[in-house]
Amino acid sequence: SEGLYDLWEPSAAGLERAKDIVDWVVKSRGNHLQWVALGDAESGTNEAWVEHTRAIVEHAHARGLTVGLGVQLFGAGNLQKSFDLIDEDYDAAEIARRLDVLGRVRPDLINLSFGEFFGEDPETFVASANQAVAQMGAVVPSAEVSAVIHVGNYDNLRVSYEGEELLYYFLAKHIRGTVPWIHTVMYYNLFEDAGGAYLHDAFDEHRAFLEGRLQAGEPVGYFPESAYWVAFDINVPTYLPVYVRSRHTDLARLRQQGLTLRDHVLFSSGWEWGYWQNDYATLRFTHTLPDKPGAVFHEMFAPWGEPGVELAEVLVSLTDLQHQALIEDHLAPWLAGREAILDLGDTQGIVSQPDRPAFVEIAAMTGDERATIQAQSDALEALAAESEALLERLSRFDAVDRWLREAQDGIQIDVLRARFASQALAAALAAGAGSADEAGAALARVSELLDEARTVVARRHGDLHWAGGRRLLEPSDANASLYQSGYLAKAETLCFWEREEAQLMELVLGVDVQVPGCT
Repeated sequence: SEGLYDLWEPSAAGLERAKDIVDWVVKSRGNHLQWVALGDAESGTNEAWVEHTRAIVEHAHARGLTVGLGVQLFGAGNLQKSFDLIDEDYDAAEIARRLDVLGRVRPDLINLSFGEFFGEDPETFVASANQAVAQMGAVVPSAEVSAVIHVGNYDNLRVSYEGEELLYYFLAKHIRGTVPWIHTVMYYNLFEDAGGAYLHDAFDEHRAFLEGRLQAGEPVGYFPESAYWVAFDINVPTYLPVYVRSRHTDLARLRQQGLTLRDHVLFSSGWEWGYWQNDYATLRFTHTLPDKPGAVFHEMFAPWGEPGVELAEVLVSLTDLQHQALIEDHLAPWLAGREAILDLGDTQGIVSQPDRPAFVEIAAMTGDERATIQAQSDALEALAAESEALLERLSRFDAVDRWLREAQDGIQIDVLRARFASQALAAALAAGAGSADEAGAALARVSELLDEARTVVARRHGDLHWAGGRRLLEPSDANASLYQSGYLAKAETLCFWEREEAQLMELVLGVDVQVPGCT
């Protein structure tokens, strides 16, 4: 994301953009900024990184912000080239050395994570974590420590510790001297349906822990997302102000119980395609919570006068529409993309984003299963039509400004994505029913919608907010993270759309096609 390049990579231009990020957080009513530390700093020999990071921290402190760095505890759970403390066996001297590297940049908080999808032995986890946190207190005494309680409702992550059966990540409550941070993913929230994300129908277990700690006056934080990235939202691309509604829902429902968070930190994956709006809104909600989430859109676009008022009203309606369609009616999997690794994970019972059947599986369906898919196809078309009607309300205004154009492009891509998904399902159903002409017509419409989407993406990617060039879009980008491409690379090529088109061509036309993996 923009943060990777500006906050992590040392450069004069990057430092200035990083300072802009700090200032934007302040102006958006935030008081804390953190980013994930990466493994290339573990050696402590990268003096340019130390100077760059220290300069950002000093600028943040001068603005009244605290700064945190995200760190992995176990190398075994480190899937993304993060800075970790324990490679294999516990080594107190090596941990102290690595903590000293972090201490040189003077963070106010170290945010501990424990990986995803699999975990350590519970006794090893608790003992190692307590030792590591004790060392943090000695080596970086000024830094508070938080511990992320992730999600993942998998059988192998259900463990027993001191007579209690619990999700592996809740072992964090046994780490002395830390503040547990409850994590949720995507645009789901603590109180409503979670759509099967990470195999959770709801995040009830996480909500109950958070509420219990708040009611008892014990330290606890909340760590939701404002974009998930991977193959779910911003790099599909789709524009999803429904995030704003969910972040408001969490805070409002807690406040109805008289509960107020001390720590409320967003996990943000990028800001283009309107995703900056989700961060702007949530920071302001944390500072001052309005009765309704839509109030923030009116505040956001008030400087644009009449067009801004109309856009705000459109976004209020779009947010409610997306909440009903994606969360309540479970259409989320169809607006999201699929990549080969997600499909491979399915075969192993590892599910992250809400799951969906493959087109070949749909073609083989009969009876009630076909009726369910047909209903989803119809609902997706209805979502497209209602989103298009909202977009039409903005057509009388000349979008001479990038900020208005961005919202219009976002709604337009939503219309196309929902309609594309509807036609894709129609093609698969028709192929399964042996209706070759109907399947061919639906496939042709899929291809037409893909071409229309390319026009919208080209327009949006020619008008990016980020001032650092085209790295966000590049399919190959050398950096310190696991992801050797720009975070919008798949959006730039519309790879997830092309993958579905290719799968449908194989199904409908019976031809061999090179299906992109989009990994």
